[in-house]
Amino acid sequence: MAEFRISSDDSGDLDLRRLAADLVESQGWPRDQVSIWHNRGGGDVVVTVDPSLLEQRAPDPLAASVHTRSDVHRACETLRRSDPSLRGVDFAELRDEAARFFAAGWTLGDLLHALGHRHDGTPWPQGEGYEGVEWLQHRLRNWKSESGDIRPSVSQEGAQMRIVGRIGLPGDLGAPSDRAPG
Repeated sequence: MAEFRISSDDSGDLDLRRLAADLVESQGWPRDQVSIWHNRGGGDVVVTVDPSLLEQRAPDPLAASVHTRSDVHRACETLRRSDPSLRGVDFAELRDEAARFFAAGWTLGDLLHALGHRHDGTPWPQGEGYEGVEWLQHRLRNWKSESGDIRPSVSQEGAQMRIVGRIGLPGDLGAPSDRAPG
């Protein structure tokens, strides 16, 4: 096991255990492979980590950010291989449409999800007749606001909800009310 300590000279204002838990979460380490111990005598926190979590891993290509032109090109090639409805779409049109979403912080996995599902989670129909550039634009239009702005992706919404939950705000904050006004 690998071990590190977090300590502070500031005696009361800093919750070291919470800081350690936030650090563990930010690294994406599963909680069952990490231990956080509060050393009562020394005023520090000891974090024990399974060494396998510290090994360098290849990044998940579906979860990686897409920034450069060559990254966008490779991502669009993967999109085309993954979604048969895109095979008849001109590559330049696919690249231009996808690049807008990548610029908004979407990942390849987010775009694959959007091409397979509506914003409400309902799957898009597939098969003959559901292909081509118009079908691509129609599916992606569902992930844009009425003003044409790109909505947050599934992974971005998930990250936002984890933050909302962690700071203690209600999970339905900003959601429309079910009650009739008045």
